[in-house]
Amino acid sequence: MEAEAAACQDRLGLAKRLVEGLADENIRWTKSIASFQERETTLVGDSMLAAAFVSYIGAFNQKFRQGLWKDLWIPDLANKQIPLTPQVDPLLVLAADSDFARWKNEGLAADRASLENGAIITSCTRWPLMIDPQGQGVKWLRQRLAKDLKVIQLSHKKWLPTLLAAVSAGDPVLIEGVGEELEATIDPIMSRAIIQRASGARIIKIGAEEVAYNDNFRLFLQTKVSACQYMQQTHARTCAHTVTTCGARARSCAVQWRIMWPPK
Repeated sequence: MEAEAAACQDRLGLAKRLVEGLADENIRWTKSIASFQERETTLVGDSMLAAAFVSYIGAFNQKFRQGLWKDLWIPDLANKQIPLTPQVDPLLVLAADSDFARWKNEGLAADRASLENGAIITSCTRWPLMIDPQGQGVKWLRQRLAKDLKVIQLSHKKWLPTLLAAVSAGDPVLIEGVGEELEATIDPIMSRAIIQRASGARIIKIGAEEVAYNDNFRLFLQTKVSACQYMQQTHARTCAHTVTTCGARARSCAVQWRIMWPPK
């Protein structure tokens, strides 16, 4: 009898702790529901701000970027009575602290402009066009995508076979050193001129070749010309952003810090 009584007391103790734990969870769940309801209200405005940020802001310097989203776009949305999260930051809508930490480990500079560029590259559906005279963005991409990234230059002889193979295999491709006028051969890729066959196959015609199109394929463009003026159709097909000298300085300081004070 004493053993049964002790077992019963143990079960009562476990049940009590369970009920108390669920009570604490009830408080947390209630707060979470209220937070989700608030986020549901402000989701449209936050998404509009983030979408505009990705689409239009990349080509400008940090001061002009902040003037656009903070001093122009947010007041405009408020005047149109579109709900927004109080003190919303489009960068934090697009990425989280864990994303920033991973990008920094991959070699991205820690300054605000560089993190914004990282968010633009990882969020945009158009092809990213990096205005990158010093090659800082290229270094980050090489580190981030490692062996999967195919790097080509349009001045090389065998760039087209490499590009065709990547389109079929779904590999990412970086075209370095593009000028203000892009090669006409890649126009079907730039415009995503994908042909849907009756059989369900998706193909794209590049030059005289027809190749299967893999939806995992991604294209990155890089130019070293800081004052480039692209045609309107190029802007419509790409998501341009400028890699700043501030980012380059921040990355150089980080490298020097690791050399002088290596992690133990």
